[in-house]
Amino acid sequence: MFVCNLIMPTKPKFGKFYFPGMISLVCLPLLCVEYFLCTNSFQKIGVIDVIWENTQGFKEMSKFLHIDIDVDSYRKYHDISFIGNPAHDAAEQAKLKTMLVCLNQNTDFVNGIRVTFGRHCRYVDVVAAIDNFNQNADKVNGLAIINNQMFIFQPSPNKSKAMIPLDCLLMI
Repeated sequence: MFVCNLIMPTKPKFGKFYFPGMISLVCLPLLCVEYFLCTNSFQKIGVIDVIWENTQGFKEMSKFLHIDIDVDSYRKYHDISFIGNPAHDAAEQAKLKTMLVCLNQNTDFVNGIRVTFGRHCRYVDVVAAIDNFNQNADKVNGLAIINNQMFIFQPSPNKSKAMIPLDCLLMI
């Protein structure tokens, strides 16, 4: 009987918790990813699809859609211009933000915002203006970018009045 116990394999009291490579292949990468997520080390990159049209292309598009409209006279626009001066452009960005908030809060089908980009305007200001429009588009706003001007307005719900169709503009 004593000889049988020596030949028979015995089970260990506790199971094996450690597996070779578990720390280096599983735990360390998970800890690194968790650390980078907590410290916001990953860059968040986004894309905004923008249709930039020239005057001739916009006229051809409106002719194709059987709409005769002049965007300049479509609304009473408040003018904002970016000229390349950092101090002036920062003030204009703040003004654009407040005007966009006012345009979204009030259902205004008469007024709009015209943003003009000057010859020395910086790319950062163009992207910031489009991004401000995108962030403040709570209601459906119309955006038409023609040549060096960006027109922001609320499309009119009145179907009898000539208006730019929503499909033709960048609608966000």
